[in-house]
Amino acid sequence: MDRLKKRLVEGILNERISINGLIKSISKVRKERKAAFDKWVKIDQKWDNSKVSIKKKLEDLSSQRDRIMSDMENDPEVVKEPSIGNKGPVADYAKQLHRVEKSQRRLEGTFDAMERTVRDAKTEYEQLKRRELKLDDALMNGLRAGN
Repeated sequence: MDRLKKRLVEGILNERISINGLIKSISKVRKERKAAFDKWVKIDQKWDNSKVSIKKKLEDLSSQRDRIMSDMENDPEVVKEPSIGNKGPVADYAKQLHRVEKSQRRLEGTFDAMERTVRDAKTEYEQLKRRELKLDDALMNGLRAGN
C-alpha cells in the first residue's frame, strides 16, 4: 500500500492525520479525479463516434452472411456436386462464410473491449470521487473537532 493510501486509511479510519495532511491529500485526489474525468470523457466521446460505424459494419456483415447462405441454398451446383474436403461449391461458400464470420467476431471483440474501457474509466472516476468525498468529510470532522 503506497504512503498516500496508508495516510488516507489512517486519516479516515483512525483520524491520525493532521488537517494540513488532509488538505494536501484532498488536493492530490482532486487532481487525480479531474484527470480521470478528462480521460473518461475523451474515451467516451471517441467511442461514441466509432460505435455507430462499427454497428453499421456488423449489420452489413450480417446481411452479407445471410446473402451467402441464401445463395448457397439456391445454387443448383451445391446439390449436384457435394464438396469433398476443401474443394467444390459448398467449400467455396464455407470459405466465404468463414471470412465474414471472422470479421464479425473481430468487430464484436472490438466493440466489447471499448465498452469495457469506457466502463472502467467511468469506474475509476467514480472511485476517486468517492475518495474525495470521504476526505472532505474527514476534513470537516477534523475542523469541527478543532484538530
